[in-house]
Amino acid sequence: MIHAMTRLVLAAMLLTPSIICAEERKPNLNHDFWDRQNISLIAASAAGRAMDVHTTHRFLHLGGNERLMPERFVRNTKAFSLYSAGAVAATSTFMWVAHRKHHHRLERAIGWVHAGFVAGLVINNQIYINQLENQRRIRP
Repeated sequence: MIHAMTRLVLAAMLLTPSIICAEERKPNLNHDFWDRQNISLIAASAAGRAMDVHTTHRFLHLGGNERLMPERFVRNTKAFSLYSAGAVAATSTFMWVAHRKHHHRLERAIGWVHAGFVAGLVINNQIYINQLENQRRIRP
């Protein structure tokens, strides 16, 4: 079972940007960078990265093996958290550069792609966590 907090954060990550998009009927090409949609995209990315750190450490604690990054790096909570914060900062910077160059669709796309990618990471980690927890229940 997915924990209640994980469900809540995933729902917030996946629904908040779409709710705000539904409110904006026509595209505003001369918008401020810190409008509601960009704030929600960056917040979704940050929340997703925090959940990724949490679920990755939980996955490793249950005996899983990290395949995408060196495990020594991932097991270091400070280093992995700084990496995740840097990824959110880089995404925000790329969005800001696209905004300054008047590539507003690219600006939004960068935020959506990063938030979606991170949501995929969290969901993938949660699937592996559920498998490991079920294996522990089956074994005596």
